[in-house]
Amino acid sequence: MFIVLGLAALSVAQQSAERVPSSTSAPTATVPATMRLQAEVGLNEVCPVTWRGTPLREALAELAERLGARYILDSSIPAASLTEPVRISASYLTGQQAFRWLARTGGLSAVLVDGVFLISTEDRLPALWRLTGTGVLTDRPSEDARWAEVNAKRADINWVDAPLTGVAEDVAALFGVDVLYHPALLADPRLLYMRETGVNLERVREVLGRQLKARTTLYDGALWVHPAGEIVHWLPAIPTDEKETAPAADSFQTSPLDNWLIVDRSVKSWAEFAEAVSASARMSCVVNEDAGTAYPVVETAGSVAEVLEGLRMLRLVAWNMAPEGPSSAPTINIKLRQKR
Repeated sequence: MFIVLGLAALSVAQQSAERVPSSTSAPTATVPATMRLQAEVGLNEVCPVTWRGTPLREALAELAERLGARYILDSSIPAASLTEPVRISASYLTGQQAFRWLARTGGLSAVLVDGVFLISTEDRLPALWRLTGTGVLTDRPSEDARWAEVNAKRADINWVDAPLTGVAEDVAALFGVDVLYHPALLADPRLLYMRETGVNLERVREVLGRQLKARTTLYDGALWVHPAGEIVHWLPAIPTDEKETAPAADSFQTSPLDNWLIVDRSVKSWAEFAEAVSASARMSCVVNEDAGTAYPVVETAGSVAEVLEGLRMLRLVAWNMAPEGPSSAPTINIKLRQKR
């Protein structure tokens, strides 16, 4: 696991919250970052949730209030996505897991960084964030140990024309794990049949997969059931034998933006920040300071892409990497977006 931006996200969000607009045309801090919220449920505590057709925007706000967490909506999110109704029922997820799954059911990704959830479309966040859960606090001592306990249980199943919601309730009660369905499966619900005794969860997954023509994956605290042909960017790769595997350590494409970057309080200006980025990426980095923006206090560690993307989602900078040209070397361009 990587802790990206560390105290930077909280520090920067607190300093810039009042300057973040409420329109979704730009990354939006829907709850002022300076506001200290009283959490009803901790991020690592079990947080039962149920939404039956609640618009995504309302569900996000409701859950964030319960968790005492701030969140930022990226401009990449289509406005229509936030009005789509969501249907989730879960009893065993922690608060942060519930928030991530809520975003996923809306086709979005949520990354937690020091109490601030950054929410964007799936392709907006770096792949490393989506796969490893950058900024994720430890939910349980060992997820592997939990899955081993769940898979060791046996139960009698008696489903005759059982609806998906009933199946999910039974699996949760019998095996202690929540079943979350892809919206496409809920849009065209089927009735399931299974009458067997002393079966384990693996057998239940086989039946679900066959009757729903779906794939089942134990991931991030839940049993995710989704169409077999769907490409899910944030799930580990699944080889042809259908067994789940974690992504290989070298499966990510190497680029200068993957190089590790550490910024501490010794960096006191945007010029020095650019020097740090340039040294890590081993390429030129140029900061446009035309707006006269003062350098905020930033303490962060992560890949170059993760650090820059985190600052972009906090609406402090815009950035891109200009490719190598006939007479120029590749360059990282940073444009300051926030006046102080």
